[in-house]
Amino acid sequence: MNKAKPWQLVVVVLGFLALGVSLYFALTKETVQLADSVTLVDVETGQLYKAPFPSRRSVVYPAINPSTKAETLMPVDQVEGKWFIGELFRAQVAMMPKDKVKVVENLKSGEVKVLPGEPKSIDVW
Repeated sequence: MNKAKPWQLVVVVLGFLALGVSLYFALTKETVQLADSVTLVDVETGQLYKAPFPSRRSVVYPAINPSTKAETLMPVDQVEGKWFIGELFRAQVAMMPKDKVKVVENLKSGEVKVLPGEPKSIDVW
């Protein structure tokens, strides 16, 4: 067996150096703070709700409104005073029965008309 050539040693050393730098940056970064709740809108009534995310379970949209037992709750975000259903969820709203989707003003932008007031706290999961 032949001895390792100098350039081969350089490649191995650079590989270990790159591994060390990658591990340093991967392990010393600040952790990402995940959301612990979500703001939902009932697409039938426009009522806003605030629901905590369940621990160790996934969530499914549309969520079931506990008071009406209908699958009408979708996540929303407020941007410059207006409320919008996110782009990822608009296709689901488009597949919902038309008689259940009363407050969506523009499906393309996701804008919804909500009732005034603060979101009500509920537990839907």
